[in-house]
Amino acid sequence: MQLDYNVLWIDDNNLWRQSAVRKIKKCIIDCGFFPIISEYSNGSVIFQEGFDLSSYDLIFMDYDIKDPNNTNIDTGLELIKKIRNNKIYSNIIFYSSITNDLPEKVKEQGIQNTYIFEREDFRDENIDSITEVIEFILNRANSVNIMRGIVMAELANFDNIILDIIENVTLEKKWDKIFNLITKNRQRFCKELIKSHSDLKDKKEELLSICENIRTKFDIEEIKNLILDENQSSAIFTSSSRADFLKTILNEKQIKLKDDNDFVANYSSDIIQKRNKLGHCVNIAECADEDFLQIRKNIIKHRKNLTEIKDLLLAS
Repeated sequence: MQLDYNVLWIDDNNLWRQSAVRKIKKCIIDCGFFPIISEYSNGSVIFQEGFDLSSYDLIFMDYDIKDPNNTNIDTGLELIKKIRNNKIYSNIIFYSSITNDLPEKVKEQGIQNTYIFEREDFRDENIDSITEVIEFILNRANSVNIMRGIVMAELANFDNIILDIIENVTLEKKWDKIFNLITKNRQRFCKELIKSHSDLKDKKEELLSICENIRTKFDIEEIKNLILDENQSSAIFTSSSRADFLKTILNEKQIKLKDDNDFVANYSSDIIQKRNKLGHCVNIAECADEDFLQIRKNIIKHRKNLTEIKDLLLAS
C-alpha cells in the first residue's frame, strides 16, 4: 500500500459526480492518505491502449452509464465484468438510482469485491455508510509492516528531493560546507559512542584523538562523489544531514517560509525519528504509542512543505 490512493470514478452525470468526488476526497484525506481521483463520463477510456487499470486502488462505478456507441445499453455492470475479466480485483463501489435489484444483478454475474449502494447514500446525511467502507479498506495500513514500508518509501523520496535541491541551488562553497557538516556530524557521533561505553575508559583519550582525525579520511571531492553515487549516497549523507543542510541554505539565502510551513522545525521529529523507531519495531505493541494516522498526515504535510521550499530555492 502507498500513501497516494488512486481512485477511478466513472459516472456520466458530471455535476453530481463532482459533488460526490469532493466528499470522498475529504474522507480519504481524513484517513491520512493522498487522493488521486481520475474522473470519466464513460468506460471506453479504460480499455484504450496504455490505460493502466491495475494502478487503481478503488473504483466508483455508476450502473446507468450509456455506451457512447449505443445509448440504449446500460453498461455499468458490463464494465465491471470486463474489469474482473482483465484480472483487476480492486475494490469497487457500485451504485445506482434506477434499480433496486443491483445486489441480485451482481450476484448473478458472480462478481466479487464489490460494495453496493444507492445514489441517495452519497447525500451528506447518508454518506457515513460509504465512508465507513473506505475507512475499513484503508485501515489495513495500520500495521507495523505496512507503515514501515510507507514511511521508508516516503523518506527516500524526501531524501531525493532534498539532494536535487542541493545539486541545483547556487550557494558559495556549497560542497565545502557539506563536507564540513558531514565530517563534524561523524566526529560528534564518534565521540558520543566512545563516551557512552564505560568499557572503553582505558583507551578513551586515544580513541577520541582518532575521532579528531576523521576529517582527514576524506577529501571534499571524494565526499561529493559518494553523495552523488546512488548506491552510497544515503550512507554518507543521511536524512538528518540533508535536512540540516537544507536549513543552512534557507538561512544563507535569507528565505522566509510561510507561517504554516514547519518543515525546518518539525521534519526530524515528524518523519525521521518515526522512521527510525518503525525500523526497529517487530510488532504493533512496540509501536503502541505511535499514531499511524498522524504519521501519514505529517508526511502529506511535509510533502507540500518541501515542494514549497524547492520552488522558492530554485527560483532564487
